[in-house]
Amino acid sequence: GNSLELGSDQTTRFSADLLSYVTPAAFHSLWSGWVRELISWRFTGNVSEATHFVGWLPLLLLLFFHQQIPARQKKFWVMITLVFLVISLGPRLYVGGFETHLPLPYALLSWLPGLAAVRAVGRAGVFVMVAVSILFGWVVHTQVERPRTIGLVAGLLALEFLFLPLPMQSARLSAAYDFVQTLPGKAVVELPAATNYPAASRALLASHVHGKEVVASIALERGADLEAQAEVKALPGVKQLLYLRTTDLLENRKEFFGQDIAETLPDALHWLGVAAILIHTDSLTSLQTDALRNLLEQKLYR
Repeated sequence: GNSLELGSDQTTRFSADLLSYVTPAAFHSLWSGWVRELISWRFTGNVSEATHFVGWLPLLLLLFFHQQIPARQKKFWVMITLVFLVISLGPRLYVGGFETHLPLPYALLSWLPGLAAVRAVGRAGVFVMVAVSILFGWVVHTQVERPRTIGLVAGLLALEFLFLPLPMQSARLSAAYDFVQTLPGKAVVELPAATNYPAASRALLASHVHGKEVVASIALERGADLEAQAEVKALPGVKQLLYLRTTDLLENRKEFFGQDIAETLPDALHWLGVAAILIHTDSLTSLQTDALRNLLEQKLYR
């Protein structure tokens, strides 16, 4: 198949949950904790992709006062809301994190050119938010006249979407980084390097402690030299390690002029000046853990 086709699993994972549209953001300044514990942890994808909250106040006011919206405006924006809502839900309906096995229209559309390469179909929810905002604006325009009422509506709306700059992850670093500082070499490899944003950002912070470069970390990709990144990932065995190609790591595949990865990887890491490989076991699946153990413990350092 086409290498750009990501498959239904990826599309489903990054589609919107129906309840996400009425669930406050998991990073809300006041009630983020109970929102996460109660429901948002069940949503698929990551916290950013799973946030589609349109607000309780706009929905309530639209429910009671939609009659005053001009007919043509209401018809157009309601249609936009429904179309993009259905698209954002992806190929299968999820409600509160549970799959209903109810197929949705996107399952029929996903084969169309371009749509097969869409990874985060839930981003169509942006148009739902825009349409609801415009409809809500019409309600306020036609129903709210007193300054005091305007202030009350604005205050309640601000409360619903309140956020303040708050730390989303701990900046405390592992003692392992102090040990890395004492090792010879100019670089370290942190795994997973390409799929874990929190671990990657913490690794970037730690690089200021131990003074060594983090090899091909996802947190560095946007600011790094793309040619240098490509060169590193082209080294024998390095790409399989950084991207945790479990099939390559678990099987004895000949991947560079007939050589095993256990032969090529040490030389590649030596050329990069890698002092250590740090593994974030809490961010790995059991399959990834087994693959790394098979490579590092049984092949390289047995």
